[in-house]
Amino acid sequence: MGTPKPLLLYKGEPLYRRLLRLLREVADPVMAAPRDQELAFPAWVRVVADWPGIPGPMGGVLGAMKEAVSSHLLVVGTDFPLLTTEFLAFLIRKAQGARDRGVVPSLAGQWQPLVAVYPVSWFSDLCRWHAQSGSVSLRRFLTENAHRVVAVTEQVYPSLAQRLVNLNTPESYERFVAACSEGNPGE
Repeated sequence: MGTPKPLLLYKGEPLYRRLLRLLREVADPVMAAPRDQELAFPAWVRVVADWPGIPGPMGGVLGAMKEAVSSHLLVVGTDFPLLTTEFLAFLIRKAQGARDRGVVPSLAGQWQPLVAVYPVSWFSDLCRWHAQSGSVSLRRFLTENAHRVVAVTEQVYPSLAQRLVNLNTPESYERFVAACSEGNPGE
């Protein structure tokens, strides 16, 4: 992409700084498992390492689960510029009644594993599943364990698609910037 995703700008602010600001309003403590160790974090952010030997987002989720001080972990990737504190608080409220179930958005039948709330009790299950399957795909884990997930769909949260605008490629970022300049970032 050229610029690391966390440093992409939205309204003049790096995405990771914006996300930290949102998280501080809904979660305590705030933890980060950054791929890019060069990022500067405020003192109130607890930086955690990926779980050894497990790359990608799953490694970060497992590292944060191991350090968690509550029963559930709000997981958010940095490349979702249209997230709001209201939406994140909604996910947290859904998780409060979910016990040992994850709360994960689903758009067009696809899990969105990097904007979700996971029970910390899943740590051993995720490690065991990874060891057996060799996979590091959170989406695949969720698909194989759908009975353990509370799905958040557009029927449950009507502006879900807008909240989950994701900047995965240089092209998606360029389209997003163009849409913002036209006043339509969620389209």
